[in-house]
Amino acid sequence: MPCSWSGPAFTILAGLIANDNTYPGRRGLPDTFEAQVLGLEHGFEKPGPTTFTWFANRLAIDERYLSDVGDAQDDVAGGNGGGATSMFIHRVGSSVNPAWMSVPDCQIGNLEQIDTLLG
Repeated sequence: MPCSWSGPAFTILAGLIANDNTYPGRRGLPDTFEAQVLGLEHGFEKPGPTTFTWFANRLAIDERYLSDVGDAQDDVAGGNGGGATSMFIHRVGSSVNPAWMSVPDCQIGNLEQIDTLLG
């Protein structure tokens, strides 16, 4: 399931959805994201659809314009359930078996492929 984009030009807004304590400032990424949902602070987590509704409202866009990029089952399930395009990062050597997870809209091997995909 390769990824492709053939739609109109757009602006990329970066955001973060994390169920744990992945605070961007602690990871050397302060002021990187236009919006972030941190499950510990917001009281809801992926794969729940509330996460994606809140996120889309925060960015003032429709959920169908969200892309949920992640390397775990809850990333794919969250994107699918929240109306976003789900992109599964299946890294070489990963122990994640895509056969047991929700079916993503597309699969990439690393984050760098997003640049190529979006041109």
